Amino acid sequence: MVKLTDGFGMAINEIMNLSISQKCVNAVPFHALWVIFQTLVNALPEVMMVFDGLDECDEATRIELSTAIIALSSLPNTRVIVSFRIHPQLETLFQHAFKIELTPTSIKNDIELYVNAEIRRHPQKLEPLKKEILENVSRSAKGMFLWTVLLVDELKHAETLKAQRQCLTEVPPDLYTFYTKILRKTGSKLHSKSLRREIFLILIGLRQALRCEEISFVLSLKHETATVVDDHVALIESEEALLRVCGYLVRISDGRIHLMHETVKDYLLCHEDRSTRVDSDEAEAYLAFKCLAALSQEEYRSLNKIAMLVRENVSAAALEDKDRYFYQYAAMHWYRHLVAVSHGLYNLRLLSCWGMNLCLGQNLCIA
Repeated sequence: MVKLTDGFGMAINEIMNLSISQKCVNAVPFHALWVIFQTLVNALPEVMMVFDGLDECDEATRIELSTAIIALSSLPNTRVIVSFRIHPQLETLFQHAFKIELTPTSIKNDIELYVNAEIRRHPQKLEPLKKEILENVSRSAKGMFLWTVLLVDELKHAETLKAQRQCLTEVPPDLYTFYTKILRKTGSKLHSKSLRREIFLILIGLRQALRCEEISFVLSLKHETATVVDDHVALIESEEALLRVCGYLVRISDGRIHLMHETVKDYLLCHEDRSTRVDSDEAEAYLAFKCLAALSQEEYRSLNKIAMLVRENVSAAALEDKDRYFYQYAAMHWYRHLVAVSHGLYNLRLLSCWGMNLCLGQNLCIA
């Protein structure tokens, strides 16, 4: 239907031209994309749109996007579904919309359908405990779909029936307690909890998802002294290593790693255990240091290389999929991490590092 609509080809060309004109996808302005999207919506006879994650946006973006969505929903050919966690500002913005609240009672049947589907999918592992699993989920899930997914995953990965029964007798009462249990379980098998914490620092501060190999390279960059790559701390078989170290709190999609859910970020930012807890300033400062270290690699110090990158507008030279040194990310985002740091001590160290690199004549301002 969409492909046959007049203006579809024009919209695709406009999006392509817009992306080519920017250094990276994240730099494409929202207003320019929204104008193209709205033009295409107006050309269609009937449109159903689903928006999610508004509660995860910053306040300015949340208001702007919500206002644009509400205006779009007033068109005669559109229907809009917006999903978000309970949020006072969004409640006010969408006060005139028809609301469906997903309560524990309303989602109970969906959770039961999911559990039964997983039992059928893994009969050898889950069928013997079907009755106990369903009773436990019915009693303890309290409408938490993600909690149920974590429990089922834990049961699927248990080595014995005895271990499965122990999981069911020690079920965490809420998500954060479940996250703590996962950290303790993976932590007991780790030689270095500091490695896991460093990975969480990266994942919390990232502006866009990185490949597992890039995460490994970030870990190997030694920003505290001269910018040297220490291959001894790089991950062996990075994808498997990241899953082993972080457990179910991360997921890997198309080779790129993400925190499993936004609540994991909230949990890590407020966790009581200092060996696990991180703060946003620390994450921003850590990534700023790493970006500066990456940009200071020997490969990018040559004046000829710098001139070539300037001519090719950076991203043209960094589009290669095998960007082992995550140069594109560092060039596009180092300053974002720098200005996001609010703590004075971090800023002083960052500025000192920044000045040192500039004195060496290195290309930190190309982006």
